[in-house]
Amino acid sequence: VLIPFSGLLVKLSLLVVKEDKEKPQRHAALHALDERLYISPAVAVAEATKSVAAMGVIARDNFAKGCTLLVDYDESQVAAIEADEDCLDQFADRSDRFLIGLSKVIESEADDRQVDMLMQTVPNFERIGDYATNLVELGQRLSAENTTFSDTAKQELELICSAVNEILDITVNAVTNDDNEAAKSI
Repeated sequence: VLIPFSGLLVKLSLLVVKEDKEKPQRHAALHALDERLYISPAVAVAEATKSVAAMGVIARDNFAKGCTLLVDYDESQVAAIEADEDCLDQFADRSDRFLIGLSKVIESEADDRQVDMLMQTVPNFERIGDYATNLVELGQRLSAENTTFSDTAKQELELICSAVNEILDITVNAVTNDDNEAAKSI
């Protein structure tokens, strides 16, 4: 009896039950690790390296933003840093599970060394993200107390942040390009 009305029933059900709109993922590179990649360990190692390098870029950028908040506090930057920090924390958890699983299916010694390096790198990049959050908190406190640095202190702070950002650039490039010489220079 309902067969002639099936098209209308489908339209009615689509009107009543709204389709959930998929939220765009923040930093898609941090969501690329999938256990299905274990089928090809070499590809999985390459994808993990790309994702960890992307994590490093986000942590580096957050640190740079945190440094600027110490001198020029901007609430809109705070929200972006905190959202990125959440992404970094979630990625650190997911990547740990992924890399542990990947280490069980690794076939070559070079890939095994790369996975070990990534397992050591992820918590360090995550810690840099935490430092950016600490800078945000300090910037908030300075802003709330209406306190500023002296010109000399601002220059020293700029010098320190510049040096740290340079080291972070070298680090991210070393991970991205698997450059042992750059890593040694750090």
